[in-house]
Amino acid sequence: MELLQFLRRFLLQDLARIDVWIQQETLHAESRRGQQIQASRAAQRPWWVHHDDGRPIRLHVANCFFISRHDGGHACTRQQAIEALAAGAEPCPGCRPDSDLGTD
Repeated sequence: MELLQFLRRFLLQDLARIDVWIQQETLHAESRRGQQIQASRAAQRPWWVHHDDGRPIRLHVANCFFISRHDGGHACTRQQAIEALAAGAEPCPGCRPDSDLGTD
């Protein structure tokens, strides 16, 4: 009987360890999925342009730290980003979208 109880405790410890591994792998999988979604969205519209009174004032790469989605801007295509720079939009000094676009 003692041997069976020992075996039961041993197996419960193993199951607890396996549960931790499952939780860790689930978190990693969710994180990877989130990164894939974010990357695919950025690939579709990889630039962000801020507007003031209808004219472009600043251009960012879509994943730039300095973007505030509440400042009257929107995602744009490569062509729209080039047009925004030509219209006088200032490239963000942090993410340097003009380098990615080849217009620096």
